[in-house]
Amino acid sequence: MDEGIAPVVVALNQFPRLYTTQSCEGRDDGTAFVWFRYGETVHEAADFLVWLSRNITVPGVRVLAEWGGGAEVPTLRLELRIAHRAIDDLAGRLRELSADRTSACSCDTERTESGS
Repeated sequence: MDEGIAPVVVALNQFPRLYTTQSCEGRDDGTAFVWFRYGETVHEAADFLVWLSRNITVPGVRVLAEWGGGAEVPTLRLELRIAHRAIDDLAGRLRELSADRTSACSCDTERTESGS
């Protein structure tokens, strides 16, 4: 793990059921990134993505998702793309969010009958 992105990776790993998979402190466009997965299903990952997007509130941070896999084992890879100036603020915000989050399913999102 690159030293410059380590605070964000450590903070993300405080969330139950979240698994970081790759990170880099610098890209050609001046941003860092962390890839991660959440939960056991695409629905859990999508709910977490919505919750996280609503709660990060740090300028210079984008939350992205990429659908992958086949019909039998679909996956949702999540990504935080972070401007270098926002790394420390994001790590602090993630620590706050993980401390406030009391269970893995408290995403404050509601499922519709169709499951979306």
